Amino acid sequence: MPEGMVATSVEIEADVGLVLKPAVFPPTSPHALAGTGETLQVFEGDVVVRVPRTQLGRSLTRLDDGSFVQRLSGTVRWQSCDDEPPI
Repeated sequence: MPEGMVATSVEIEADVGLVLKPAVFPPTSPHALAGTGETLQVFEGDVVVRVPRTQLGRSLTRLDDGSFVQRLSGTVRWQSCDDEPPI
């Protein structure tokens, strides 16, 4: 990744009873950055990133209706781009 640009990343905070695997990203396409001679691998259109996980049950929260949920927090980083070189 060229200096000053942000690579796409997904980081989920680990919790007791939750085993996380690395994020799975969709395929990218090459994109020539005008005026720099650099070619970047970019995502196009709607992007779905999957984070495989195994739930061990200990971190589930029971709701009033009897159902269980897993609350997650994390950070998603990305940078949108166009055909123009960075300023």
